[in-house]
Amino acid sequence: MKKLTLLVGLLILVAPSACAQDEAVKLELASGFGYGNFNLSTPVLPLGRENTFGYLTSLTFYPRKNFGLTADFGGQFGDFKTVFGPIEYATNQVLGGPHLVLFRGEKYSGFAHGMVGLNNFRSRIPGLGGTNLAFGFGGGLDLAIGDNSALRLFQADYIPMRESGVWRHNLRVGFAVVIKISG
Repeated sequence: MKKLTLLVGLLILVAPSACAQDEAVKLELASGFGYGNFNLSTPVLPLGRENTFGYLTSLTFYPRKNFGLTADFGGQFGDFKTVFGPIEYATNQVLGGPHLVLFRGEKYSGFAHGMVGLNNFRSRIPGLGGTNLAFGFGGGLDLAIGDNSALRLFQADYIPMRESGVWRHNLRVGFAVVIKISG
């Protein structure tokens, strides 16, 4: 976490000199807070849905003005209540895929993305956890706060995951600080 904070701080300092107002964005780093609503049930353990909190981080490279390739990293953490007390768990996504800028205005820009990757679930219950196929379909809205920075007002993603032959339907939303580098 310290390395991520240092990287974001460094980009905030370096990005103003690296960006010219009339150049197209080539790279975008977003990092912020995430909330998830995840289905944690298994055939053996009917845990139900859990509300979780964590982080969202993404890096998008733009080979074209309105088309990018995104690497997305998310993590949510929580605990579910049992008769033996709370059991901590963590779920992390590593996803990647195309990123489309739907509109780019003076103050606001909207985007959509479709991604594929992996979800890793860990808990202290033996047999409850593993790495599985995951998708991410969603988008969001950014508010420009400078030539090279924005606030991601929201990002919402539907994240279906395949585990033990069953599809689990999950939702992830969040907000972030966005640093843009032109080239």
